[in-house]
Amino acid sequence: MNKILTKTVKRAGIMSIVLATLLVAAFLIAHFFGMNYSATVHNTKTFTVKGGYFTDAQVEQIDDICKAEFKTAGVDVNYTIDAGRNGVDSELVYYFDYGTNLSEAEKAIDAIFAEKLSADGEWAGLFITTEADSGIVGRPIAWSTVFRAVGAIALFAALGFAYTSIRYGLSKGILTAASTLVGAALAATLTLLFRLPITVSSFYAIAVSALLTTVFVVFNLNKLRANTKSGEYADKSAEETVVASTAVKEILGFAITLGAALVLVGAIATASTRWFALTAFMGLIAAAFVGLIFAPALYLPLKKIADKRPVRTNKYKGAEKTSTRIKKIFQKKKTETVEQPVEEPVASVAEETPAVAEENTEKED
Repeated sequence: MNKILTKTVKRAGIMSIVLATLLVAAFLIAHFFGMNYSATVHNTKTFTVKGGYFTDAQVEQIDDICKAEFKTAGVDVNYTIDAGRNGVDSELVYYFDYGTNLSEAEKAIDAIFAEKLSADGEWAGLFITTEADSGIVGRPIAWSTVFRAVGAIALFAALGFAYTSIRYGLSKGILTAASTLVGAALAATLTLLFRLPITVSSFYAIAVSALLTTVFVVFNLNKLRANTKSGEYADKSAEETVVASTAVKEILGFAITLGAALVLVGAIATASTRWFALTAFMGLIAAAFVGLIFAPALYLPLKKIADKRPVRTNKYKGAEKTSTRIKKIFQKKKTETVEQPVEEPVASVAEETPAVAEENTEKED
């Protein structure tokens, strides 16, 4: 992995251009070919079958009859919802593209049901009804959902910037905020490019991708700080330090564990949940790519700029308190008093010794 990082850590500009190109291409595809909204969030045609006193085996038989007639009439079922049992009643709802003509299939299905419900039929004494209807929505995805997702991504970027700036420094804060936004943009790009069905939950998956990107970048910053404090990379180049400080094991371990959970959820869940798990998996790939590849490459120029900045030293000394100045004055006076030499007294004539006085008297005589 270090060999790959050594080659990609100097390619921040190229990767930025590629990611921007993919983002533009994704939005152009969505603009000209339309958004691939899930069948649950746009205008649909429905066919509902309700029956009473049916066993589970008979409900399965009804389902087989309906699907066979739909196929004969040349209409495709987008998905089916089995409403289950409500007391003695059972309900099956079939969803089609809006504008699908179900009249031919409906007549054929009603004829089969009428025959089976007749006095001589195998469903004699039971009842069943069918109904075709159109579900019309004003807008597939409400603007409030979009605004909430964008607001969540912006909040993650702001919180990541504040946290890492305080703990690691301003350049790391800029790196975290930029990586968070790139992770969310890449997740949205992959969702649009692969034409995954767009639902309300898709926006939540993209927002979670931004959060995961922030977590992966913090993994890198923790390892970078540990390497910097150890002094082992003091004489190394900026490229070597950044590559060695990429938390490969932590990010891959987290991503593989979460990815396995998403695969398990998609394997045992319903169709709608499976599409959400796939969208979340795309977001996980985007977050892992940014954390492992793009974020280190983006941080390298920031580190080089930070390394060139001169170290600022603070030589300013604040003003001393008045009590401190007075204390120093008294200490100075006390020191001068103690260190001042004591002069020896000069003996006066009267204080001379008797021998000296007598000697002087003899001389005078």
